[in-house]
Amino acid sequence: MAADALIFTTPHYGACDMSGAMKNLLDHLDFLTMSVAPREAIFRKKAFIITTGSGSAAAIKPIRSFIKNWGINRVYSYGIRMFTDKWDKMPEAKRSKHEKALRRAARAFYAAPVKRPYIPTVFMYHMFKFVIKRYIGEGNYPYEYWKDRGYFTKRPF
Repeated sequence: MAADALIFTTPHYGACDMSGAMKNLLDHLDFLTMSVAPREAIFRKKAFIITTGSGSAAAIKPIRSFIKNWGINRVYSYGIRMFTDKWDKMPEAKRSKHEKALRRAARAFYAAPVKRPYIPTVFMYHMFKFVIKRYIGEGNYPYEYWKDRGYFTKRPF
C-alpha cells in the first residue's frame, strides 16, 4: 500500500448514513478488519473523511467506525452541511466559509505526524489476537493469516 493516507468522501442522503457506493466499498473491504486479515501498512496510515449534505456528521460516524476497525492510525473528518444538491447553488458566503475551513482541515491533516494507533485500536488488536489464537485455531483462515505474518509474536505497529 504505497499511499501515505486514505481519503473518503460521500454525500449524505436524507435518512441514510452514506451513499450506497460508499457502503458497497466499505462492505467489499471488510476483509481488512483486524479480526480477519489486518494489514501492517494500514496501522501507519491516516484517513480523512469528507461528507456533504444536511446531516453530514451522520455519514462520518459509520465510516470512521469501519476504518478504525481496519487499524487506521488516525482519522480526521470534515462535514459540509449544505441544504442543496449542488455546490454552486449554495450562497457564496457559505461556500467561501466551507472552502476556508476545508483548506484549514486539509493542512492540519497533511501536517499531522503518524502516531501510535489509538488505544482502543491497540486493545482491539490484542483482543482479536487472543480470540483467534484461542478459539479459531490452526487450520482456519484468520489463524493461519496471523501466524504467517507473525502477529502472534510481534505487533504490526
